[in-house]
Amino acid sequence: MPPSSLHYALVTVGTPGQTFMVALDTGSDLFWLPCQCDGCTPPATAASGSATFYIPGMSSTSKAVPCNSNFCDLQKECSTALQCPYKMVYVSAGTSSSGFLVEDVLYLSTENAHPQILKAQIMLGFGDQESSDQEETPLDINRQHPTYAITISGITVGNKPTDMDFITIFDTGTSFTYLADPAYTYITQSFHAQVQANRHAADSRIPFEYCYDLSSSEARFPIPDIILRTVTGSMFPVIDPGQVISIQEHEYVYCLAIVKSMKLNIIGQNFMTGLRVVFDRERKILGWKKFNCFSPSTSENYSPQEARNPAGVSQLRPLNNSAPAALYDSLLLMLILVHLAVN
Repeated sequence: MPPSSLHYALVTVGTPGQTFMVALDTGSDLFWLPCQCDGCTPPATAASGSATFYIPGMSSTSKAVPCNSNFCDLQKECSTALQCPYKMVYVSAGTSSSGFLVEDVLYLSTENAHPQILKAQIMLGFGDQESSDQEETPLDINRQHPTYAITISGITVGNKPTDMDFITIFDTGTSFTYLADPAYTYITQSFHAQVQANRHAADSRIPFEYCYDLSSSEARFPIPDIILRTVTGSMFPVIDPGQVISIQEHEYVYCLAIVKSMKLNIIGQNFMTGLRVVFDRERKILGWKKFNCFSPSTSENYSPQEARNPAGVSQLRPLNNSAPAALYDSLLLMLILVHLAVN
């Protein structure tokens, strides 16, 4: 996994195929590719073997989504019947995108290497649906704001449980966790009260409020458990809520990697560490179980330390909020594929 803590994959789109490196992000329900457009943020350097821009004119299977399509949510704003507009505004300040929807062919690899052509108008999803021994809670999927959200009814920090109702988004495209009050204050202050370590002085370079000095002989120190109780009573354990940051040579701090939010609650990747998380759209549930993500073949008998990244030290740098893959104001390629080619 790259330093930004996002999950990446190479995909091939169009005819002939153009290959792109994309972030796999549950915080976005659509498929995004960078394109050449006016006023757009330039894309990051292309990965080896991948294209820089998606160019519809270079694909014989690319076509615009018409205004009368069932997938066009902004039909009243159509300036032409031939193109469906879109507009997305994201949580990150100043992050938005607008333009027109297109559809194209996505190429996947089969396990038996025999090419197949599948005709299907689908929203595309991957992964195992469920495990019989996983914890579960209902997903609250709102079509107007299509995110994976659940309801939390209680929080336990070490020896301090409390009832607290709030809705939070689960987003694999956000590196760290964002919480609004009262959840933010309760977790951070309860955590601080139970930590036996020297709190690091405020540092404008660090986005986290609660950080603690690490001595040269320690990689971390005992921390209280954090458990979120869902509305169904299922317990979501936070295996490792912190981040070790190198502030200068041979000097490190351990930070409770939670950022205070003004409004939205977002559970980021750091709260999902050490868990196998399932986003099941068919059953509309979020599922999870403890899992050693660095040794996928063994998921049950492991220590919390084994579930953590063994090289989990970040260099001090600006926080990557990762609104979907830095959200270049890009052409939106929507996976309502009329022809899904499986190669």
